[in-house]
Amino acid sequence: MVGDMFVVTRDFPAIGVKAGEVGYVYEEYTIGEGEQAEHGVSIIFRNGGYDGWSKEDQKDYLHFIKHCSEFSDYEFVSVSRVCQDFRNGYWNFP
Repeated sequence: MVGDMFVVTRDFPAIGVKAGEVGYVYEEYTIGEGEQAEHGVSIIFRNGGYDGWSKEDQKDYLHFIKHCSEFSDYEFVSVSRVCQDFRNGYWNFP
């Protein structure tokens, strides 16, 4: 859910994220249709790295911390906008 806070449980060098780093869900998405549809979330991390996470990825590599209602109304427009909002300090990382 948009606004959920997670901790990643292993390193992901491709996005510069190390195990234990916090990230926020900024988008929920669906790829495909019907039974083949894959649901996932996009998460941005403290270093500005971001990526999409399928439900399977979420179970394997993320640990839910809490829901942050102050971010639940975030409206995803584009990755460029997410990066701009990050640079402008939208998310308050612990």
